[in-house]
Amino acid sequence: MKRKLSTLGLALLAIHAVASAAPAPLAEVVIQCDTPAFALAVGKEFRLIPVRAFYSSPNIWIFRASSADRAQQAVGNLRRDSRVRGVFLNERVTLKKDFVPNDPYYLPNYPTAGWPGQWYLNDPTAANLDIEAPAAWLLGTGTGVIVGIVDDGTETFHPDLSANYSSPNSFNFGNGTTNPSPATIEDNHGTALAGIIAGRGGNNTGITGVMATGKWAGLRIDFNNLTTAQIADATLFNSSGANTNIKIKNHSYGPDSPYADGSVEVAALATSSASGTIHVRSAGNLRGTTAEDVNKAAVRNSVNSITVAAIDSRGKFADYSSFGASVFVCAPSGSIVSGTRPILTTDRFTADAGFNQNGTTDLDPLIDGAYTSLFGTDFDGGTSVAAGLVSGSLGIAEGLNANLDTRFAKHLLARTSRQIDLADATYSGDTWRTNNAGFKFNQNYGFGLLDAGALAGAVGQWFGPTSLTLASIGTTAVGASIPDNNATGVSRTFTITATEPLEEVLLTLSISHIYRGDIEVFLTSPRGTKSRIVATNFADDGDNVNWTFSSNAFWGELPNGLWSIQVRDQGATDAGTWTNYGFTARMGTLSRRISGTINFGDIAGPTPVPVSLELRNSTTNALISTQVQNLASGQTFNLDTTASGGVNLVALTPNWLRKSVALNLTTGTVAAGAVNLTNGDPDQSGEVDAADIDLVIANFGVSGTGAIAGDLDWSGEVDAADIDIAIANFGGVGD
Repeated sequence: MKRKLSTLGLALLAIHAVASAAPAPLAEVVIQCDTPAFALAVGKEFRLIPVRAFYSSPNIWIFRASSADRAQQAVGNLRRDSRVRGVFLNERVTLKKDFVPNDPYYLPNYPTAGWPGQWYLNDPTAANLDIEAPAAWLLGTGTGVIVGIVDDGTETFHPDLSANYSSPNSFNFGNGTTNPSPATIEDNHGTALAGIIAGRGGNNTGITGVMATGKWAGLRIDFNNLTTAQIADATLFNSSGANTNIKIKNHSYGPDSPYADGSVEVAALATSSASGTIHVRSAGNLRGTTAEDVNKAAVRNSVNSITVAAIDSRGKFADYSSFGASVFVCAPSGSIVSGTRPILTTDRFTADAGFNQNGTTDLDPLIDGAYTSLFGTDFDGGTSVAAGLVSGSLGIAEGLNANLDTRFAKHLLARTSRQIDLADATYSGDTWRTNNAGFKFNQNYGFGLLDAGALAGAVGQWFGPTSLTLASIGTTAVGASIPDNNATGVSRTFTITATEPLEEVLLTLSISHIYRGDIEVFLTSPRGTKSRIVATNFADDGDNVNWTFSSNAFWGELPNGLWSIQVRDQGATDAGTWTNYGFTARMGTLSRRISGTINFGDIAGPTPVPVSLELRNSTTNALISTQVQNLASGQTFNLDTTASGGVNLVALTPNWLRKSVALNLTTGTVAAGAVNLTNGDPDQSGEVDAADIDLVIANFGVSGTGAIAGDLDWSGEVDAADIDIAIANFGGVGD
């Protein structure tokens, strides 16, 4: 039995081939025989010039041919030679090494024993509370992607940040210059956050960011003299209109009072998101305050934000992290709780600035003043760290699929995040609820802990979301008194008839109440899923509620049926009135794209023909979907589908035989190739037979436009050419 040469038997550890432009061929052949003499003799017989033997084996030789074609021909002939144990073309390949950080703070016990390393990227303990960054790095590190950091400024010359800095996409909205550097001694937040998102990885310096080779742009806003115009401008900058260079923006700030007007920024978010930019926002470090429920913050409640809560190294929500029905995902951060692990990131490189100043009153135990271990604590970073980890992870995903936008990102996060703290029974979390679509949601954690590796792996499996559709009911009057300090409250129902899977739902409420902190609201879907929309907060003594709230708890469910709203007053003394409500269901799901070309045999010209494209289950033949497209011969078609796994794509057209193509839907885009159709079946029986010839003859001479029975070539007239087509293809059978 012949022994085959098995890819040289080489194990290229930690190296993967990547696609690249085809290099010039080497015109070289590698031959393995039992002895060097046999190898040289075989090469000589085939007029190949010996180059050298393998350093690892004298029985394997590299030969040069006179041309690439001659080398290819020699390989084909040598495979039939009994003396040859293995043969292949020697070709140039482009390889990249898997990214493994060599940055000293990445691993534990640096600078001294006991330091935890960047555990939030790669947790070496059994707790497994990291974001699985190494799995994401196997696929990409964000090269070519720009994350905009809307913050208080970032030191562009920091040695661990400068290599990833995108100067052309940075701006200072406080002073109108292109320099986003900090301007005051308090401007420390942005530099620390930049390290979390895009600290340069693999430079043997300091820390590594999630998006280790991606770019960051500094978008400084002046927190000491902040205006709504600055925030809106920074939100839109290079992510709307003609310039959309910045694909992701991080906003680790927000209002500190409930029901604050955020309409200007919300409008800017909508404009930028529509241009394809993803906006990530910290949930806030407001637990225990009147603003702890993120649903009472317009920008965190916006469907165009991805709102991120924080956990600490205990695997539970951080004691400062805000909560609510519009939280989407959580990620690690630090805490001042004893025994929790700190977050290590970049700090201002300028002397006597930053969180870590190495002075006598410095609270940071980390000696290296260019880095800090304080940023994760509630008074310095908190949910900002968590948001930064999500922004960096989405940067990796964006680099793998340029179709990524806010809705696409949300679908992927909902599918890939992993649940933690499953026993959580706190009021803030509203418990882990599994909805009718199988998605698990908790208001402390959203859909769960960010898994950057799973996210990066999933982004290539889908083309993107289906078109957004809406189903709404207008403002509906209630005019009912809300019983004071009563668990039953007031309920109303309404019906939705739409049947597409849900994304977010929006509930607008108008409630007259002199002590709004008493109010609690629940929404129950037709499938039985109940979600708290508004949490009580007895410290909030403001009056009235006129607000649109969002909830992610119903993600993936079908909205059709009877919904129920319950409004109740949970505090004594003060009563109110429920005035009216409105509701909007946002709907869509992930899809894959099938692309191919339809070639019509025996057609007279470039006339478009209506083609019915069916998708059928490859096992049961059950119809999944059907779509009619008008296509000219050779024209590319695109068919988007939510189906997965094995399917048959079936092309049905007037006059042409049915054609079926087997496909496996596992990636975002699937090539169906050329679908070649045989003409001559005007009666659509599935066979070109005498009945088809009779039909053509019966309609001989008929003319007109569109589909004409018997006009096989779509020339506009039934003539002798059509009879010839039917005769030429006689006996043909469709799939």
